[in-house]
Amino acid sequence: MIPDVVTIASLTLYPIKSCAGIALDHATLTAAGLMSQGISDREWMLVNQSGEFVTQRQLPWMATIRPQVTSDLLTLHAPETVSISIPLRGFALRAPEAQVRV
Repeated sequence: MIPDVVTIASLTLYPIKSCAGIALDHATLTAAGLMSQGISDREWMLVNQSGEFVTQRQLPWMATIRPQVTSDLLTLHAPETVSISIPLRGFALRAPEAQVRV
C-alpha cells in the first residue's frame, strides 16, 4: 500500500562524486536530480593526472573532502591541507575541455 504522506528527513547534495555531502534546508528537484545554488548532485568529479576518474573505493580519504558552495565559489576543505576555491561564475566558459575515463 502506498502511504498518503511522505516525509523527507534530510536532504544532502554531493556536488563532487566520492566526496562528503552538504546538508541542505531546501533544494530544487530537476530531471537530473537535486540542485542547490546552481550546482547539481554529483556534477563534478576528481581525476588524476592521467585523466582517470578517482573514487572513494580507490582513495578512502576522499570522504574527508568537504565541499562548500557559496554564490560564486566551490571551495574544497580537507584535514591538514590548504583549501581550494573554484570560481563558479563563467566556469564552463573558461575551463579547458578534457577527456577522462569513468
